Amino acid sequence: MLNYNLDVVSSVEIRIYTLTGEEVFEKLYLFGGPGAQLGENTFEWDGRNDNGNLVLGGVYIVSVTVRATGENSKTKVALVK
Repeated sequence: MLNYNLDVVSSVEIRIYTLTGEEVFEKLYLFGGPGAQLGENTFEWDGRNDNGNLVLGGVYIVSVTVRATGENSKTKVALVK
């Protein structure tokens, strides 16, 4: 589970990449909806790609972009099977 705080209400884009830069997952939270509200928000990834298939275990990069401000934060996560 990934927690992130928003200083403004904004659409939020979450992308997950392999360490080689291949995008495996994308999620967009729309302005004001769950995941795009002022304060603390939570994102949980089940280890599936955009096609619904489980990805390989390993280290992935999670990118969170706040569309209203252009702020971007990245972190690494380990998927253990």
